Amino acid sequence: MNQRKVSPVWGILIFVILTLFCIGYGISGLTGEKVTLDEAFTSGLDGGEMVSGIPPYGSNHYNLRIENRVNFIPMGSDYYFMILSEDEERALIVRAPKDFGDNFDGEYKNFKNKTIRGKVKKSNSKVENNFRLDNPMAMNKFQTSMYIDLTSTRLSIMWLAVGIFNILLIIVLIMRLKNSQYDEYVSTGKKVGLAAFLIIGMIVAAVVLIYLFMRI
Repeated sequence: MNQRKVSPVWGILIFVILTLFCIGYGISGLTGEKVTLDEAFTSGLDGGEMVSGIPPYGSNHYNLRIENRVNFIPMGSDYYFMILSEDEERALIVRAPKDFGDNFDGEYKNFKNKTIRGKVKKSNSKVENNFRLDNPMAMNKFQTSMYIDLTSTRLSIMWLAVGIFNILLIIVLIMRLKNSQYDEYVSTGKKVGLAAFLIIGMIVAAVVLIYLFMRI
């Protein structure tokens, strides 16, 4: 009974598609219609905008923390804060590093004149529901359907890094498949070293991808 050989073409094709997605998503996270924070306070947030400015007021402690897990494996936490306009009548949600609140004093003033810049993204149901539960009295002050992601630049760079690694991996695989003399002329030590590098790299890239997909 003849056994079919599994073609590597489909695996390479999947890698190519994933690579294009990583590169495209990484680039898109660094671009967008530029909007000032004052305009965002006045008109609200629209997905895809790149908002920048100095928030006059903000929470000195995160309003919401969401822990990300894959089964029992922790994949980091996301922290959401509320920032307010000069008249304290309008507010927006930002996703930021845990220490973002250190920029605001006990009266919630931005005493460090911290400038923010981030991509506007749509809140998922988990964020919206949790914000309603954690901030029931503030619901009339800001929209929970959108937020400014102050981590978007860092995440975009990570997307691009994974995409570049995938490109290198594809090149190595293609060279390996095309070079019929690879096994004959490459020493066992180099083969083991290359295999170890690729396996470790793929594991790291897979973990990073899970981390990134949980933050889309």
